[in-house]
Amino acid sequence: MMMMAMPNPTAGESRDETLQSGFARYERDYADGTLTSYTGIGHVERFPDYWELFSDKETDTTLSAFDTRPEKNTQLDTGLVWSDGALSASASLFWNEIEDYILIQSGVQKGMRKATVARNVDAHTFGGELGVGWAFAAGWKLDTTLAYTRGENDTDGGALAQQPP
Repeated sequence: MMMMAMPNPTAGESRDETLQSGFARYERDYADGTLTSYTGIGHVERFPDYWELFSDKETDTTLSAFDTRPEKNTQLDTGLVWSDGALSASASLFWNEIEDYILIQSGVQKGMRKATVARNVDAHTFGGELGVGWAFAAGWKLDTTLAYTRGENDTDGGALAQQPP
């Protein structure tokens, strides 16, 4: 069987983008400094990496993923941190709105063949974390944490792939 060479669909093309990010956080101490509460908001934009743009990736309409848009993530988080002597505890919650989440899908039917595609979808994630710590000896600390994260694909409906609960 003879393989035919496929021309590079993005030969000679380049990208130049300026991405934005920022973060603000408010903290307040209570109860003689043993308890701190915080609330923060942040925004970050992430350029697609090599594995999302190239590495045999396409979009659902082209033979190249070169024009995949950067992700834009805005997160709100809040929490409490308590510490008194050898004991500590924390609780936090977060909510993310993600515009242009880069979703990688394998086995997408494109005409007579299947392909791995990269495409942008809108999504949101949310979750929380509880933690407890005990400094039981000098230089030794035992920590345990319980965390939960959930992602939703707002464009297609349903759970967000690549995001385990």
